[in-house]
Amino acid sequence: MHVLPVLCTTIALALAACAAPPEADPPHAQVTLRVADAALASGAPDVALNVAESLLQKQPGNGAALVAKGDALYALGAMEQAAAAYRKAIAADGNDVGAHIGLGRTLVRSDPAAAELQFNAAAARQPDNVIALNDLGIARDLQGRHAEAQTAYRQALAVTPDMEDVKSNLNLSLSLSGRAPQTSASLEDTKPKPE
Repeated sequence: MHVLPVLCTTIALALAACAAPPEADPPHAQVTLRVADAALASGAPDVALNVAESLLQKQPGNGAALVAKGDALYALGAMEQAAAAYRKAIAADGNDVGAHIGLGRTLVRSDPAAAELQFNAAAARQPDNVIALNDLGIARDLQGRHAEAQTAYRQALAVTPDMEDVKSNLNLSLSLSGRAPQTSASLEDTKPKPE
């Protein structure tokens, strides 16, 4: 994987955006967070963390920067610190779907019921959010509520029928509940039907 060239290109593009005329110039926070997002996508969470921390020094209550910090800490395996960042982001903006998903992910292994609450909050705000629905299914499976987990997976597949991760999670859930995993043909039943 060529992390450095992608990251350098992204940083160069962000800097080029800063050179645009003032009326076309995006807010500083957006450019900075794009760099943090690119760093995370490129496998450089430490760079993303530095970018988020830099922005938070100027704007301590910036919810998007708090989510970026949480995402970077999560990628670095610092679950407690990530959870704290996500909680601050939720306090800043209770409607931030990314913060709810992030907090849920930090809790899912230790407290799947609390994680389920966070994934439910995210799905309530964005009912077609495949990530929230998939993670909701995982939290329910971890609590032994396989039928409800399968409902969440099927909702996710109705939005994005070709997501292999969701298909795998549905089949694992079916196996855990003593039902045979579904074949590709039977998974077609989860796709929306044309009217």
